[in-house]
Amino acid sequence: MIRWALAAVGLFGLLVPAQAATVYVPRPQVDLAAAQAHRNAKALPDQSSAVIAIERARLQALADPLTAEAQLQQTLLMLRDAPAPTEAARRAVAAMAGYSDQVRTDPVDPDHGRGLTVPAFQIAATARGTLRHWDKLRSGALIDRALATGDLDALRQADAGALLARARSGSRADLDLLMLADRPEPAIRAELAERLQDATLATAVLRAAPDPAGFKLIGAVAATFPPDTALTVLRDPEADSGYRSAARLALTALVPRNPTVRAYLDATLGDGWGAASAQALARADAVETLIAAAIDPSADAARQRHAVLGLQLHNSAVARDALGRIATDPRYPDALRTQVTAWLQ
Repeated sequence: MIRWALAAVGLFGLLVPAQAATVYVPRPQVDLAAAQAHRNAKALPDQSSAVIAIERARLQALADPLTAEAQLQQTLLMLRDAPAPTEAARRAVAAMAGYSDQVRTDPVDPDHGRGLTVPAFQIAATARGTLRHWDKLRSGALIDRALATGDLDALRQADAGALLARARSGSRADLDLLMLADRPEPAIRAELAERLQDATLATAVLRAAPDPAGFKLIGAVAATFPPDTALTVLRDPEADSGYRSAARLALTALVPRNPTVRAYLDATLGDGWGAASAQALARADAVETLIAAAIDPSADAARQRHAVLGLQLHNSAVARDALGRIATDPRYPDALRTQVTAWLQ
């Protein structure tokens, strides 16, 4: 059953549509129409036929919106796989990027949005997706030619998303050319630094403003770079402050592989990122280092406070025993003893 959604009463008491009318179609009928449209789209011999099918369906939408929108969506999806879209095909698809859906149906999951309806085909979104896919293919072809010919100017102007994809999958020769192109995007620079294990580039990424790609790079540096190189990159004093805590925490993985990491984390317990150092030591099971720092009455307040935090995070019997000694020893500051006592309880 089809229900027409009409606008309010207009002039002279007539019911008139407000812009394009919408129709409700039950989900089973939508699925049947989509299946038939899929068969029709597969039978189209070439792009010219697809362009004609789009125009016919567009004109048919007022009289038979269900059949028309099903055909529009399936034809747009079929065109997405065209290896070299014609200008006519591109224009036809672009014209549908602003289409207003008419057919509405039930949600796929009836438990979500019960009593509501959703667009059955999402023609405009499908058209935009097809255009994006074509742009991606075209960008990939341009990058292929640029890499084959060593055209650095073309690489500097190429689409960033397509270039990032190539940085993730390219050969060593491709990566070397991408390095020479020196793109500014953090995601591209971080990917190249990770794949080439380039400490200089990794350091440059982490000295720039924080970006999700930089945080991903921190984990990769700790996991895959040689231990000495990883330590140099992750403890860089000129790294952006937004990366400092994450870099300290990443050093956890290096403690078993590099004996100087534990000493570095111990030495930095008292600085502005000492809480991260304490957490890294706790994760690395370096409880003796934390105990030594926590029970030292001569330690500065920040170092001692962070060491206590590390012991609380470790929460082992040995750590709790050390905390118990602090709680009952008058040599320690009253505020620290009160905090530790409350935590032990």
